[in-house]
Amino acid sequence: MTTQEICDKYNIEEPIIFFEPSEVFNKGILGVTEDHKHVVYGYYTLAAALAEDYEQEWNNKEHNNDEEKPDFYSDAMEWIDYNTIGSLPGCNPEICPIIIYELTE
Repeated sequence: MTTQEICDKYNIEEPIIFFEPSEVFNKGILGVTEDHKHVVYGYYTLAAALAEDYEQEWNNKEHNNDEEKPDFYSDAMEWIDYNTIGSLPGCNPEICPIIIYELTE
């Protein structure tokens, strides 16, 4: 879903912050807050979307036969922890995205 489609779906009219690249991170959106000022992302859903993107990139490149396939999911979680969650303290709290840790089975 595009960022504009998400804004339309949730009736978002004011500026709101989305994680980029949207074609990857929009897959991790669970919804928006009741006041329509914060996008709510699921941590594990974000990690799965980013891991899928990493794997597609990896599969599109040539590799040596002895090259071990990376753990895309762990790499994605590490990237989200450092680069995405790590950037939130500098974000405007009135429109900053929210990441929740979904319950897992």
